[in-house]
Amino acid sequence: MAKNSSKPRLSLENLRTVRSGGCFFVEITTAILFGKVPGAGTIHLQLNGVDHSTIEISDREVVRFEYLVAGEHTVRATAVVEKDGSGDLITLTTTRSFTLVPPDLKLDVSTPTKVGNSWQVVVAATASVPGKNIAAEGEVVEFFLNNAPMASISTNDAGIATFDLRNLSEGQHVIAARLPSTGQKRETTIQVGEKPSGPKRIVYSKIPKSGSMGTTILRITVLNEKGVGVKSRIVRIEDPTLPCGGVEYTTDSNGEVVHEGSVGQNEKQRGITITVPGTDIRETLTLRWQTE
Repeated sequence: MAKNSSKPRLSLENLRTVRSGGCFFVEITTAILFGKVPGAGTIHLQLNGVDHSTIEISDREVVRFEYLVAGEHTVRATAVVEKDGSGDLITLTTTRSFTLVPPDLKLDVSTPTKVGNSWQVVVAATASVPGKNIAAEGEVVEFFLNNAPMASISTNDAGIATFDLRNLSEGQHVIAARLPSTGQKRETTIQVGEKPSGPKRIVYSKIPKSGSMGTTILRITVLNEKGVGVKSRIVRIEDPTLPCGGVEYTTDSNGEVVHEGSVGQNEKQRGITITVPGTDIRETLTLRWQTE
């Protein structure tokens, strides 16, 4: 036992945290101090109420606690030392509590670059402990393209995992990254190539149906600002004589739909309205018994 006239105390200080491989590793410096001078003795350590280790020290000693999960943790140190050099023994205890916060995930995607006939981007996921600037090294990151898994890559010592995403087609794509250790997921939507302009107007033609004086075939085309047909858009025909007051069609690859409208002989004529939901496009026209 150390012999010193100063009142002894236990110390747990200099907490250092490292995130690696989905777990935390914590280092704490412990010592038996007589005033400011470390002395020799035996220290028993517990983590969260469970025995961890017993160490013989004569100076400050760094103790490592491994494979910890996020949450609250408490280290308790106990030592029996001689009091004031008198030969009397006393028991010293001290505790140190700390909170481990799971890493946060950040997702960055580069500007799409055209290579040959396709496109590529570089996807970077960064995992770090928030507020502490602690890089999460060795964290597995899962990458997804349009909900399909693409790769699993571990972060480097800066907490970064990168993935080259190639052979992208033009259009919108959803890119995501996920940390399996926490379940945290980040995603972003990118536009590859020129973004197609949306519907701006419609054009239509009325064609009498052969053999039926009361039926008109409507060929409707949805056009963008460049006059190009817009595919996969909903066109709604509002007609009070139809079930639910109307019918909806989806434009084909040329931006066209075809609708047959019938007028009874006693009805003579009827007004219908053509709309493209989600836009201001709205056209009203009249169907007649006598074809136009």
